[in-house]
Amino acid sequence: MRCNLKVRAVIESDWDSILRIQAEVYHDGVLEELDVLKSKSIVSPTSCFVCESNDGDIAGYLLSHPWDSPIPPKLFEPLAMVSGNHQFFIHDMAVSATAQNKGVGRLLTNRVLELTKKMGVNKISLVAVQGAAGYWSTLGFSALESSDISLVYGEDAVFMEMLISA
Repeated sequence: MRCNLKVRAVIESDWDSILRIQAEVYHDGVLEELDVLKSKSIVSPTSCFVCESNDGDIAGYLLSHPWDSPIPPKLFEPLAMVSGNHQFFIHDMAVSATAQNKGVGRLLTNRVLELTKKMGVNKISLVAVQGAAGYWSTLGFSALESSDISLVYGEDAVFMEMLISA
């Protein structure tokens, strides 16, 4: 139930759960190594979250960071320090199969929206994979015309953004 879930910042002991959820949710072609995932949290620790149940299980995670480029960051490469904070990129959000349809994704996304509004960010972008563009559309993201990102992100990848009003 939603009332039994809380969103908090990622801590070191969460990474095993994050890797487990990533492997559960994504196909092998987009699985990233631990150092790559951790790099997002190192660069932007205040914008990487987990959703935890009352019993301590991690139901999902969201890794985001500042990103002022019009093209998405590369997969499989650790993120170096980034400059600017006018735009954010949701690098990854995944929800455990046991927590699907319980509002976990919305809770995680709402936390990022709250944070970015406070920071004065004007846009959040992401790449929807594995048929998730419809889900992200329901949260207010719109598809963008982009260069061919399918070679890296998969054939059904869609580059999307949400403009944020203050």
